[in-house]
Amino acid sequence: MDIDSAQIIAAIVAMAHSLKLQTFAEGLETHEQMKMLNHLGCHFAQGYLISRRLPEEQFLQFVRDYWAQEQRVSRPGRSARLS
Repeated sequence: MDIDSAQIIAAIVAMAHSLKLQTFAEGLETHEQMKMLNHLGCHFAQGYLISRRLPEEQFLQFVRDYWAQEQRVSRPGRSARLS
């Protein structure tokens, strides 16, 4: 990712935070992007790094598996985070 893109993303996330909005990144493809988004405090993300496009039944199973794991590792009162 080039420096201009990183600065634009940082500005958008900061602006959302100042407005008390949650952020959702789309198009996440690399661990470098995930690390940067986590550092910036991005709340949610989706993209090929998490999963490729899935048929409906596989998607539903993916979500069920994710939430089952999240319930085992989450502390009460915390939002789920794709990281």
